[in-house]
Amino acid sequence: MTAKRKPHLCILCGDPVAGILIPTRNVFRYTKTCDACRPNARRPGAQSPHWKGGRYKTRKGYIMVRDYRTGGKRTVPEHRLVWKNAHGPIPPSHHVHHINRVRDDNRLENLALMSSEDHVALHHPPMTRWALNHDCCVQCGTTESRHNARGLCRRCHCKKAWAKGKAEGKTWASPKPRVSAWARDHVQCAECGTNQIPHGAKGLCEKCYGRQCDQKRKERRAVAAGLEGG
Repeated sequence: MTAKRKPHLCILCGDPVAGILIPTRNVFRYTKTCDACRPNARRPGAQSPHWKGGRYKTRKGYIMVRDYRTGGKRTVPEHRLVWKNAHGPIPPSHHVHHINRVRDDNRLENLALMSSEDHVALHHPPMTRWALNHDCCVQCGTTESRHNARGLCRRCHCKKAWAKGKAEGKTWASPKPRVSAWARDHVQCAECGTNQIPHGAKGLCEKCYGRQCDQKRKERRAVAAGLEGG
């Protein structure tokens, strides 16, 4: 005896919800609301029980609000909207700057309009020192080599890291020895005896190796022609 399936009820009115058959899976899908309540289930804007006034704060600290000039369908930064309502449209390539550097303080007296170049230069001034907190390398005093880390130039920082690793017992793999011979296992060509032409393969220079390949190619063609003629 199978247990009775629990009926699916509408979350708004409590009436049973009719299932929708999915032919590909041969199962029924049930919605949370019935056909009568479905048009009123989604309450946009202030009609929703989760309405928070149409404004929220981004991760970067800016306040976003709905622009009701566009029907409330688009959110814009509040500081730009405050400036636009007071002084009109914002020219292209211009930013609204917070004077006290507080991004959620959108009072009109705390806002200033400036070009994008001036705004970037204000928040990111060009570096005039060798490093952010140092005028030169704290170990060798140079300014020719660029800063790497902790007030040290690249060379001094590498030396310090190598000394620290050596004190901790770290080992580094030695570089592979450079091959000074004409080839790894040969000092000259095995056929013509030259070492002026680069090594090709199998102890032969490029010229002799190419001649050998051509000879083998001709022999294979001759064998193939003999088989076809026979």
